[in-house]
Amino acid sequence: MVCPPLDARIDRVTAVIDVTLPHLQPQINFFPNPRYADSRILMECTAVSDFGCKEGGIEYQHPPSMMPGYEHIAPAWAVTKLQQDALPFQLAPAKDLPLGPGMVNVFGAGIQYGMPDADGSIQPVPRAGAARTIKCG
Repeated sequence: MVCPPLDARIDRVTAVIDVTLPHLQPQINFFPNPRYADSRILMECTAVSDFGCKEGGIEYQHPPSMMPGYEHIAPAWAVTKLQQDALPFQLAPAKDLPLGPGMVNVFGAGIQYGMPDADGSIQPVPRAGAARTIKCG
């Protein structure tokens, strides 16, 4: 879908993620489905726990449950056939996340397609788009 990689940096101390969407040119480095008039790149991040052994034992310690995630970023809709300038974004935790050993930050991005509605708004197209995990750290 997007040829140049998204530049994502995860700060393990602050749990802040800096992301830069590259300059996108349809049919050159951006290959969205031409069937849909509008699109946008969605970004999400969360922190999850890894299993670990108890000190001095072979039993697994109870991992923290899935941690509260980050505020979801949904940039404005863009016309799919037009080029889009590079844009920086920053994802910050919605709540304090416990960091340190055993915690993994996972960042993912995906494309969402939209079509104009009768009132002029853009409505997401159900079951269309794609997503992937970009970085863990």
